[in-house]
Formats: sequence, structure tokens, C-alpha cells
Amino acid sequence: VDCSTNASTCMAKPDECYNGDNSPKEGYTPVVLEVPADSSPQCEDRGEFADGWELQCKMRKTGFGHTTPYLSSSTVNDPCAPWAGADSKMGFYRADTNEGFEATFIRHWSFSPSNQLMYFRVDATSFAEARDMVHSVFENTDKIDVLPILFQATPPTITNAPADYDPGALPSVTFVAGDGISSLTPGNFRRRIGSSNRDYYVYTNNYLGDLKAGYALSKRAFVFASELESAKATADDLKSKVVYDLIEDTRYNPRAIDIYKSGASFDAVAAASVQGTSTTCSTSPSATLVCSGVSTPKPDYSPFFYVTCGDSTYLGPDPYYFTPGNGDYFTFPGMSNDNDKKIRSYACEGQDGTIRPTWKLVGFFNSACYSSVGSDVTYDDDICVAPSEEPSSLPSSQPSSQPSSSVVPTPEPSPQPSSTLSLQPSSSLVPTPEPSPEPSSQPSLQPSPAQTLTKKYLWCSKPGGCNSSNEASCMALPSECYTENGYGSVKPDYTPIELFVLPNTTPQCRNRGQYGTDRELKCKFHTTGFGRSRPYIRPPAGSTMGFYREDTNMGFEATFIRHWSWRSHGQWVYLRVKAPDYVTARNLVHANLNNGGNSQPLPLKFEMREIFE
Repeated sequence: VDCSTNASTCMAKPDECYNGDNSPKEGYTPVVLEVPADSSPQCEDRGEFADGWELQCKMRKTGFGHTTPYLSSSTVNDPCAPWAGADSKMGFYRADTNEGFEATFIRHWSFSPSNQLMYFRVDATSFAEARDMVHSVFENTDKIDVLPILFQATPPTITNAPADYDPGALPSVTFVAGDGISSLTPGNFRRRIGSSNRDYYVYTNNYLGDLKAGYALSKRAFVFASELESAKATADDLKSKVVYDLIEDTRYNPRAIDIYKSGASFDAVAAASVQGTSTTCSTSPSATLVCSGVSTPKPDYSPFFYVTCGDSTYLGPDPYYFTPGNGDYFTFPGMSNDNDKKIRSYACEGQDGTIRPTWKLVGFFNSACYSSVGSDVTYDDDICVAPSEEPSSLPSSQPSSQPSSSVVPTPEPSPQPSSTLSLQPSSSLVPTPEPSPEPSSQPSLQPSPAQTLTKKYLWCSKPGGCNSSNEASCMALPSECYTENGYGSVKPDYTPIELFVLPNTTPQCRNRGQYGTDRELKCKFHTTGFGRSRPYIRPPAGSTMGFYREDTNMGFEATFIRHWSWRSHGQWVYLRVKAPDYVTARNLVHANLNNGGNSQPLPLKFEMREIFE
């Protein structure tokens, strides 16, 4: 079979391709291990694991396809023999001198027919140590011939099971995927079980068929824990209970789901009947309909989740919005781009480890809803409350928001003034001849004229400073580190973040993705030595905020501040600007805050121009 056209299925396991005397069967070609002529193994780094450092090295011929032996040195004889000794070994050796090294794990003998790479681990504590272990033995530079390699495995000395060994009492986990016959036509399922660089065991079940936009795939399967002895009987009973279903969009009876917003809160209201297309929110005059969606999947619509992490909230299509590393080394729905960094969806970035996120599926909405609703909103199911069909038997515990319909005043004025504010101002237009001797004890019902204010929003490092061991807890809110609740001077031993652009450079902004009409960036705006801060700042309605040069006041407006700082060794501020793409956003920042050709830092200021109310 030619592996160049079917690399995923062209390889055979040893029990299929060898005879009893270990000779290859006719038509089968074993993987040929060798170092190319005039070359070293050219090992590359694949990271550290519990049983050693993993490498990928040029140590075989081309032309071989996808193999996954997942062979460990402790189980080269039989992975189902826990009584076997731990003295089994395996390794790679030169065919000419028998020099070599031991391996702790073989991931792939081969993977792609177009290259010569093998994937394995050795007992080492760094990439340099692992690479040198291989290169020192298999260096073949300046040689005109390939260097043949032998793989050798030594079984454990103990090979017979003890007389009292009873595997039936062992704990086991069993996956029940069905009887292997799918009722879905066309298509079939692929079941895969294995390990990976994650902190959990991987089990996947992939449907290989025609799944159109708007369709939903449903499969009920089982996983259970039991003693090994009873596992088969339990699994056999469950096989017939596995259910497959492919739900076409013609089988849906969706109803409308509308999002109403009041201030920074929202409520999601579903139509009263199946296939209903309208909703109402008559109980909250201040609520505004800002977005419409549906209750079932639909082409070009995404599921919107309401996610909480402690006091932080989010509404939108990214269920991992608060997950550590989101936008840094992974972006939903993709995988981590760094094998050393794991995606922990159960954690809340920057918060105590005991805090866990919660998710609520709100409905299915198009991308325009993300910008019209805003992501930093709070769910409140009391905004739109369906009125009762019967009058209440007791009076309300809260005053009415509107006066009663009676227009007949009482014949006499009240003997005492009201203890609460009037809902409407009095009709008198004549001011008193003298000002009041004391200020009012109640706030005005109307705002005073708009004013402009620059607030202190920058966080500070706490006394003692920040380093890699305390960066999660070393930062203080402005209300803690400034006098007068964030408006006064800096308290002793607190160090506020000072914003500037480094000498002879730009802010070096990098892309962190699109959020509705905003583009998020991380830009170098401060020195190192500050830890994790998560202010989540947005300008209030009618206000603006931005970053500006101290010398010329040139700058740009920002729509959101995610982090003033994050790592003690970093210099990044995480922010968003109104821009359709990364290039436009970066150019906006760099054009205003370019410090190239200047040997001194460029001081910056953050300003919040806010309206007093």
C-alpha cells in the first residue's frame, strides 16, 4: 500500500505484519530506522512530560504513515500486566557500535510519509540535555552513508502473574459507544481514546458525515465506573440504550428570543408560544429592545452564553471568555498554541482558585447582537416580568412607579410634609427670595450641567512590590492605594503604574482579536514589576477615555481596558479601540504615540472625561 496517498490507514501493527519467527510477512515493510547521510538527527523540542523530555528527530526513512504505538518503557512487554517488574527497558542503538540511549516513551514511529521524523521521550530535565543525549550518539555529519539504528526492548524479569492476583476487584472506567452500527445515513462515528498534554484523559467521538449548517447531532452514550469483573455485563446492557439522532433544521419549531436592556442589565424574553415571533416587556418602561434571536440553531447564528466569574459577567458567543490564556495562547473554539500551557475552562482568570464560572445558554443570535448589547452586562430576570392574570390579595410592599388614576385631590392639605421626594416637581415657578441656609439633604432629581474630570484609575503595586511568585495578589485598586478614595495622593509604599512608551520604539501593539466593532490590542505602555490587574473599565454613557502624550496631548480614545498589567516581567496594557481590523487599530495607536528616534521614554497619561450626575 502506498502511504503517500493514505497516510492515516496505510500502517499495520506488529501483530499483523510479522510472522511467529519475527520475520515480516510478504508485502509488509517494517519502519526503517536510520540517521540520514551527512546529517545529525536534527532533534527539535516538544516539551517536558512526567516521564521525560519529548523530541522529534530525523531517525527513519520516508514513506511511512501515521502510527500511534504510545509505547512506555514500563510496559514494553504487556500493558495489562501490573505484576510485571519495573525493570523493563527500551532504547535506540547504533548498528555498528551498539552505543545508544534509553527511551521512556514512543509516541510515533512515523506520522507523515514526506518526512523522517520520529517522536519519543528520554529521561532528561531540559531540551538541551535531551538533544545532546541523542546527537552525541547518532551524529552522522560528514558521513556519506546513512547510519542504521536498532530498537531494542528488554522485558521485565517477572512475567508470571501471582497466584492470588484477582483483576476482577480492580476499579475500572468503561466507555459505552454503542454496537458499532449507526442509524445515521450517510456517515459513521469514529471513537478515539488516548492521552495528550492536558490534565485529563481524552475521549472523543467524531461523526464523519454530512452535517449541514443549522443541523444538530445528538448521541446518547454512557461512561461508568465499576469493578472490572462487572464491567462487561453492565456495558452489554447499556449498548442497546445508546441513541443516535440527526436533527434537521426542518424539525425545529423555534420561538423568538429578544434581549431587552436597561442600563447595564439585560433580560432575555422568549415568545409566549411555539414559533411565536414577538415578545413584550411592558413591566419596565426603561427597558429597550436591543437584539432579536431564536431558541434553536440557525445558519449564521451563534449560541450566546451568559457567563459569570465571581462579580464579573459576560454575554456573547465565547463561553471561555474568563478562562486564563484566552486571547493569549488560545482563542475559542481553537486549541492551545503552546503545548506547555493548558486550557482550564473551569478557572476564572485573575481570581481565587475556589471561584468557578457559571454558564447559561441565552439563545442563538447573529454577530450584530454582540455590539448592540455589549458584553459587560448583568442578567436580571426581573426587568421583564409577565403580569399576573389575577389581582394580588395583599398590597404591594413597594410604591408604585406611577400615581393612581384618581385625579380628585383631598379637600384639605396634609398636616405634615411628605417624608419622600415627589415624583414630579411642584408647579410653582417663583423662587424663594433668599437662598437656603443649609444645603439640601436629598440629591437633585435632575443632573447638574456636564463637567469634565480626569480620574485616577491606575492600579498600584502593594508594599513589597510584585514578582513572579506573588503577581496574582500584589496589586491594589485605586481606592486602596490613593487617599480620598482614588482621587488624592499615593499612600506610602504603594507604587502606581506609570504609563510611557519605551525609548526609540513604538508601543509594539499586538493583536488580541475582534469584539464586535472593537479591536483588542496589547501594547507596551509601562515598565516591568507590576502584577495582575483586571479593572474592566468602560467609559460611562456620554463620557470618553483614552491615552494621550504628556507633551502634545496627542492620543486616541479607548473603549475598554482589560488589564493595566498582567505579568511581573511584562510591560503590556490590554485595551480596545474602535476599529474594524488589527492593522487599523495598531496604526491608530502607533501614529499618535510613536517614540522612534527619541532616546528618552515618552510619558503618557490616561484620562477619563466623565459627566457628573
